[in-house]
Amino acid sequence: EQLDRQTTLLTAIINALPDPIVITDTSNAIVVLNKRAEQLLALRADDSEGRRRAVEINNLLYSAFLSKAVTPGSSGGARELNLVDPNEGTDLLFEVLAHPLPDEMARRGSFLSVLRDVTDLKQAAHQLQRQFHRERVAEQQATRERDRLELILQNVADPILVTDGKSNIILMNRQAEDLFDLTDATRHDQTMVQRVRNNDTKVTSFISDFALTKDRARRAQVSLVRPSNGVPLPMEMVSGKIFDERGEPMAIVSVLHDRTKEVENERLYEELKRFSAELEDRVREATRDLEERNIRLQWQSQELEKAYRLKSEFLANMSHELRTPINALIGYTALMLDRIYGDLTAKQEEGLHRIQVSSQHLLALINDILDLAKIEAGKMPVHLERLSLNDLLHDVAAQMEPMVKRKGLEFIVQLPAEPVYMETDRTKVRQIVLNLISNAVKFTAQGSVSISARANGQDVRIAVSDTGIGIRPQDLEVIFEEFRQVDQSRTREYGGTGLGLSITRKLIALLGGNIAVASQYGRGSTFTVTLPLASEALTSDEQVARVALAPPPRT
Repeated sequence: EQLDRQTTLLTAIINALPDPIVITDTSNAIVVLNKRAEQLLALRADDSEGRRRAVEINNLLYSAFLSKAVTPGSSGGARELNLVDPNEGTDLLFEVLAHPLPDEMARRGSFLSVLRDVTDLKQAAHQLQRQFHRERVAEQQATRERDRLELILQNVADPILVTDGKSNIILMNRQAEDLFDLTDATRHDQTMVQRVRNNDTKVTSFISDFALTKDRARRAQVSLVRPSNGVPLPMEMVSGKIFDERGEPMAIVSVLHDRTKEVENERLYEELKRFSAELEDRVREATRDLEERNIRLQWQSQELEKAYRLKSEFLANMSHELRTPINALIGYTALMLDRIYGDLTAKQEEGLHRIQVSSQHLLALINDILDLAKIEAGKMPVHLERLSLNDLLHDVAAQMEPMVKRKGLEFIVQLPAEPVYMETDRTKVRQIVLNLISNAVKFTAQGSVSISARANGQDVRIAVSDTGIGIRPQDLEVIFEEFRQVDQSRTREYGGTGLGLSITRKLIALLGGNIAVASQYGRGSTFTVTLPLASEALTSDEQVARVALAPPPRT
């Protein structure tokens, strides 16, 4: 029992050590590992593929290290070993201290290895080495930079002068020598000598005046000449004082910059300003021409708008003239079918029925066109009255139910549980709902047609759904256009002017509402009308403006 306690205590001590501890036998096989060593060299059942691979690599590296560093009879020693952190995948550097175990503790050739993590120390040494290298490189770069600056100063394009406190030139570069050095000038004619002296006089005078002031720098423009050919040189001269340790000026450095190109640019700039002014005059003339053209275009637009309004008013005023003969035709046909003018044969009766149906169809088409013209001309009156939405929809449903039943469709009506009252135009709301239901029945061959309504705050929403042919997504934007149906084959099959939805949307706009459509091609469509509970009475101009600005249906 005491041996077990000692063994447990020894195991706890070894596991508490921060360094990996490894005991190997004579064949360099691992016999004992502490916890830290197990993290590096031992495999576990739940290891990931990456950690398993890292542990295998560590075992290979450690075995190779033991084969070279630890041989039977050696006393061990400190050597470096590179391993991989199985969890992080980073490189680790260990200093391995291998000690042979006494024969009384283990078999001959067994070793106790202590792996001391020196990764941070090695990195610190590398950092110091790199820092030292960077400093050496920086010193070399500074030396090269100093030499380069000296070379630049000797080869700078601008003339540079260094004068003493008495304005005597003590140093100048090659470019300055071309302007102020009399050595070469004396070899030529007296004219060149005079040019050099004139340059020197102008510059020396400027520097002398500057030296008497307390300014640290001064900038001015001087006019020199090139001594070799007498070409004028407009120069900008910048002078700065150099002070000694006591703060007294000891020298003046002057740099002269050739302004020949700048002077030329200034001349070109003045010409450009003149040209720009001329161009502005031309632009103003062109602008006046455009304004005159815009005025003419506005006049033409007004004339076109006037002609369009007159057309709409003409169609609206033709209501009586167009409807009267058709109503007479329908009326006389009905009288003949009622045998007022005598008996009819079967073929005569069939022909009269066809005349009656065609006349009623023609009357419906003309009514649609005239309604559209009235709306666009602003002659569609809005008569507001208080009405019960439940009663109105109930009456419409009762009127449309025979038409729905004749096609064998299911008719579903869902009215609000509580009465909903509106201040609006009864006739137009009725026409809106009738148009939508008629449209749904016309384009539905089987299934159902439903109408529902519900109040939503200050608005009421009326939805008409069907299980008909549906509308393709690309056609949702054109179904509300005048004289349009989705495709011509459908127009021939179902008939109509293509004005029903257009008139419906314009009537909804007159009442201050909007309409939205959701459809799935081949599955059916749902038209949702949103109307205010209290509409506004509109003038003719307001009617036209509201219809013109009616929002497009939300898709």
